[in-house]
Amino acid sequence: MSQQENHGKRQRSAGVVPQQAEPKQCGTAIKINLTVSTNRAYYVPAKFGKLLSVVMLDSGCSRSIISRQLLRQLPESACGKTTPFDGCGILADGSKVELNQLITLHFRLGSRTIHHDFLVGDVAEHALLGLDFFEKQECAIDFRNCTFTCGSTKLSCCTETGEPLRISAQLQKETTIPPMHEKLVDVKLNRVWTQGTACLESSLNQPGLMVAASVQNPADQK
Repeated sequence: MSQQENHGKRQRSAGVVPQQAEPKQCGTAIKINLTVSTNRAYYVPAKFGKLLSVVMLDSGCSRSIISRQLLRQLPESACGKTTPFDGCGILADGSKVELNQLITLHFRLGSRTIHHDFLVGDVAEHALLGLDFFEKQECAIDFRNCTFTCGSTKLSCCTETGEPLRISAQLQKETTIPPMHEKLVDVKLNRVWTQGTACLESSLNQPGLMVAASVQNPADQK
């Protein structure tokens, strides 16, 4: 009898600008956070032997899954016991993916060495850390700070290409934005950023500060 595994996807969300925000004046040295749009999935870097990859955090998936493509690239030192598995995964759109193998993998998340069982299938993502991993390793995601906690290890979440989900920025001059208005402002980033969309958040927890989309050219270093 075949086994079925649920593979869910988080719904996308978007920030909303408060309509009755009070005017706020930002001084030259006030820090804000520039955060890549949270429409994206959350990933963390993982190291399989000498191979560095990223794994998707998906608590909506009941079991952890690795793609055959990534599995073929892993060094032997990262691969443990393999057993046959007769089942399929049901994706969020109702389609199915065959899962016919169960393998124990050895990898590192930050400074922590982990041994965990993965189902093997032809999935689009390289690897998914599912609900079974979250429960076994006592994991949690801090969506506000874009961090992932695995036991006592805390990692910064990243995109599917390994770029940070959150970087810091500073306003270049004193700026006032009245309620129900918009304005272009220059900010200085603390690292290179190649994404095209971002949300602008205050790191001071000031009520009424706007959430904004960035229109910067990724080639610019402002």
